[in-house]
Amino acid sequence: MERKRAILLNSLNEECYVIVRSLCVPNLPETKTFDQLITLLMDYFSPVASIFGERQKFYHVVKRESESVSEWSARVKQLAANCKFGEELPVLLRDIFTIGVDNSQIKDRLF
Repeated sequence: MERKRAILLNSLNEECYVIVRSLCVPNLPETKTFDQLITLLMDYFSPVASIFGERQKFYHVVKRESESVSEWSARVKQLAANCKFGEELPVLLRDIFTIGVDNSQIKDRLF
């Protein structure tokens, strides 16, 4: 693992090494393991999704004509995954799922 860390650190350009070093403060990157360095870099370079943007997608989702009910349910749950609704999640899933159903017979049965 020390070799992997050394190869990683030696392959970084100056700009990236400065970033790694700042992420490791107060320690030096050489004191971290390879896995710790990879985690620091992944966390730094991974985009952070806006909760409000994710919630807007969730609140405006509509069932597609070609989607089955189970596909619709899975898509609604997937959109809710990054919304951080906490304990309100089951109620919001139910509401969005029910509102988004386009079949009036199914909607009448759900209501």
